[in-house]
Amino acid sequence: MSVVDSWKRQKPSSRLLRGFLGVTFLYAGVQKLSDPNFFKRGGTTYIGSQIQAFAHGSPIAPLLRFVGHFPILTGLVVALGEIAIG
Repeated sequence: MSVVDSWKRQKPSSRLLRGFLGVTFLYAGVQKLSDPNFFKRGGTTYIGSQIQAFAHGSPIAPLLRFVGHFPILTGLVVALGEIAIG
């Protein structure tokens, strides 16, 4: 079965949801990569600051503290992952 056949067999509501989520994830990833402050320490949207803030009170705080040591790599993986999902 081809991708086109698979797409045609879906309900219109499923197609709409998949399209919306795909565009949303794609936009989020591209926006992160195009934001000049996302990878810049001290910037308002710096990924390192976001990771530290999310770690407070989070059930995955140990993981967030670990990836907080590699903010640029973590931000790049997140952005490229969002693009791949989209």
